[in-house]
Amino acid sequence: MWRGTILDSIADGVFTVDDSWRITSFNSAAERITGYDRQEVIGRPCYEVFRASICRSSCALRRTMDTGSPIVNVPVEAVGKDGTLLPLSVSTAILRAPDGRRVGGVETFRDMSTVEALQQGTSDPKELVDLVGRHPAIQRIVDILPDIARSDAPVLVEGPAGSGKTLLSRTLHALSSRRDRPCIRVCCSALPERLLEHELFGGRDDNGRDHVGRVRLAQGGTLVLDDVESLTPALQLEVLRLVQDQVFEPRGGPKTRAEVRIVACASASLSELVASGLFRQDLYYRLSVVRVALPSLADRREDIPCLVDRFLSRHRLRTGKSIRGVTEEAMSLLVRYDYPGNVRELENAIEHAFVLCRGELIESKHLPESVTQPRGNFHVSEPTAVANPRQAAEAEVIRLALERHRGNRLAAARELDMHRTTLWRKLKQYGIKGGY
Repeated sequence: MWRGTILDSIADGVFTVDDSWRITSFNSAAERITGYDRQEVIGRPCYEVFRASICRSSCALRRTMDTGSPIVNVPVEAVGKDGTLLPLSVSTAILRAPDGRRVGGVETFRDMSTVEALQQGTSDPKELVDLVGRHPAIQRIVDILPDIARSDAPVLVEGPAGSGKTLLSRTLHALSSRRDRPCIRVCCSALPERLLEHELFGGRDDNGRDHVGRVRLAQGGTLVLDDVESLTPALQLEVLRLVQDQVFEPRGGPKTRAEVRIVACASASLSELVASGLFRQDLYYRLSVVRVALPSLADRREDIPCLVDRFLSRHRLRTGKSIRGVTEEAMSLLVRYDYPGNVRELENAIEHAFVLCRGELIESKHLPESVTQPRGNFHVSEPTAVANPRQAAEAEVIRLALERHRGNRLAAARELDMHRTTLWRKLKQYGIKGGY
């Protein structure tokens, strides 16, 4: 009786299991966090209650039971009784009898949405949920993100297409004091120079009508410059003035004061572009006061089970399907695949599986063929119409993306975070043949 009283006085969730993984105790905090009464879970396998895909593929408690070593503060995503996502931090240990015999395991877990709300004061503590994983780079980003958000310094986010740059920029805004003001995104690769300048800074168009630019729309908030490496030299100079002096000049109008926080996102290394003379050094240093580098998904495979959990929960809520996880074979395929489209491609694979799966577990047959049967190289012709090194670099990035997706232009456009009509226009501009 006294042992149950002690467990119920702990703020973190605690449950114990026997050697058959059946729950033997479940404290009051565990009831509050998960929504289950202890009478509902005692005697049930723990993976049936928490319904996390990592329960079957890389369970922290199982690793502790197998190795005898405790695990501390591992990020896990489980599903509550009502189907809501539960971002948790779990720790595990062996449960032993007084004579030293192993009689089971114990796991403590903390609701990280509550911790984030208390520490960061954000009105939406689940903004950080998609940035999950055990990879050191991801954990460091999550750790320093609130500090970056409290500053108004420009931020440069670098990482391959689909790695989460847009999510990161949105999260920075949501955690900042500017959260009640607009967060305006501009894709610098989507428009020709003249149209992009007008879209950014506004002013009178060719018909004499006034157009409010994105900089003005973002007043008091955050301006996100996606694909900043695509800026032409002339626009780099205009953006430098915006970042350095906080002023801009609408077309046909006077200089205007801008009060915006700049977050620049790049799929290419800006420092390498600076070294090759394709990007202004002074603008690079202005944008990279704080630099955040996102790794590719292939470099953080250990995070794939956590991300799968996240996407399962998201699509459960969207579709109403009772899919609770993936089989070990399917998870093995997901972990082995290289993901040229990174996190975005992984989510697409899970969404594809949700469409086809009729049961409770996603099987390998439900996954896209690109994941289950990776094929050999697909050749796309070399560009034939490039005028300068910048165009040559962009054309090569597009050509390689098409090859990775075996000529699928829509898939390549998604990876490049580019509208499909923009991709088709560039294919024609650079004389790249191939794809459909």
